[in-house]
Amino acid sequence: MQARAFRLREALAPLIRIVALWRRQRPTLIAGILISLATLAAGIALMAVSVIMQLVILALSRLREHYADAHGAEVTSPDAMISALQGLDDFYSRHRVARARVDSSKMKMLFIYALADPFVSLEELFATHPPIPKRIQFLRSLKMSKN
Repeated sequence: MQARAFRLREALAPLIRIVALWRRQRPTLIAGILISLATLAAGIALMAVSVIMQLVILALSRLREHYADAHGAEVTSPDAMISALQGLDDFYSRHRVARARVDSSKMKMLFIYALADPFVSLEELFATHPPIPKRIQFLRSLKMSKN
């Protein structure tokens, strides 16, 4: 019986050493886990802040386009700017191949005619230019305010 107990103790000795080591290093291990979780949470928070900042930058880019349209309308005339934008709109409406190329491009958000929906969509949030119909509407309201 003692021989059997001795063999069992020898067989369990590595496990007993691991448990003893675990008990001594548990505070260090728990602190490491907490630091890892805090680092992960900070990384996720920074990614969220990055996305929000990117949306703000894109919104400012679209706002700059409205300022550029207003300046172009001041230098030429609102009618000339509206005509130029309508020409772009007509081109992409007539030439389906050109429109399909823009729609299928990986750099779609960089095209001036990337989005033509009159309502704010998820795609428009990631665009650098406002949709042409919105730009034309802005120029018309600018024209009406000057009259």
